[in-house]
Amino acid sequence: MANIELMEQRESSNLLERSSRESRRHNQQNEALNRLRVVLAEQDKTNRWLAEQLGKTEHTISRWCHNKSQPSVAQLNEIANVLNVDVRTLMTPNMTK
Repeated sequence: MANIELMEQRESSNLLERSSRESRRHNQQNEALNRLRVVLAEQDKTNRWLAEQLGKTEHTISRWCHNKSQPSVAQLNEIANVLNVDVRTLMTPNMTK
């Protein structure tokens, strides 16, 4: 009986470790999706300001900034124009100004 309990504990531990690794990988992937939040902060602009410029809701901008969803390529171009940056600046995590 002790062997079964030990095996269950190991399986549970393995599941937690796998879940943690997957969560870290997901966060790293999301960081690479866009830099909108960083660029807005660098320019001292708010989600509200960008939403007004684009005719979008603050909720939409927030979802983009937190990588919950992604703007289309056309929207990325529009965002880049509004923020006066190269569109690649919004997509590449390691690109400098």
